[in-house]
Amino acid sequence: MTNKETKAIPIGIRMRKIKRLNKETVVNKLQELGSNISIYTLRNYEAGETDMPTSVLINLSKIYDCSVYDLLDYQYKKNNYLPMTNYETYTLNHDHQLISNKKRDLPYNFMTNITSGAYDYAHAILDYDDPNTNLPKGSRLIYKRRDYFDIKVQEDYDIFLMTKSYIENDIKSSKTFFTKAKLIANSRNPKLVQYFEDGKVEHMSSKYFNAMIDGVVVKVIIDYHTKNTKVI
Repeated sequence: MTNKETKAIPIGIRMRKIKRLNKETVVNKLQELGSNISIYTLRNYEAGETDMPTSVLINLSKIYDCSVYDLLDYQYKKNNYLPMTNYETYTLNHDHQLISNKKRDLPYNFMTNITSGAYDYAHAILDYDDPNTNLPKGSRLIYKRRDYFDIKVQEDYDIFLMTKSYIENDIKSSKTFFTKAKLIANSRNPKLVQYFEDGKVEHMSSKYFNAMIDGVVVKVIIDYHTKNTKVI
């Protein structure tokens, strides 16, 4: 007995898992948008057993907050049909808030020198001159996402994206920022991390610092607008 040949294109399962949605939730949202399908039908679309109508494809892109390109990219990238990879893109603003960038600008092939799946990574654009990394406004930082990698600070400087919680005026808040950080080799009980916050050198136990890490930077791209060049 031979395996059933897959004739349709499997679409959507990876993006659904990234967004942490179950099939029932997706089907309910599709029905709200006018695509009345069953969980069984969605399973067939994801498995490539049934061709997905364009209307469902467009509605899925709305539910997953992505482009149709995103949904197709994972299936086609091995064949290099769609060489430009669409990272989840954010802008890190002056208030230390990571804001989703809906423009999904793709000026570079971010997959160069990166071997894991596209959605294991994200990239953020600095909206200010960063005193912690000395990177200028507009710098693009490609980082491994903590959801997919076991990330810990080491004894050499790396650039990390971290979210730090604090209490101000009896209100719990948080801020997200990039920082250079390294483990202080000869520190003991606890192991200490040296990092930068608001341009100042700070120290924290490695246990607490590792818990605050959102990602580690693997590539920095700086645009020199007058020369239209890039540094990687």
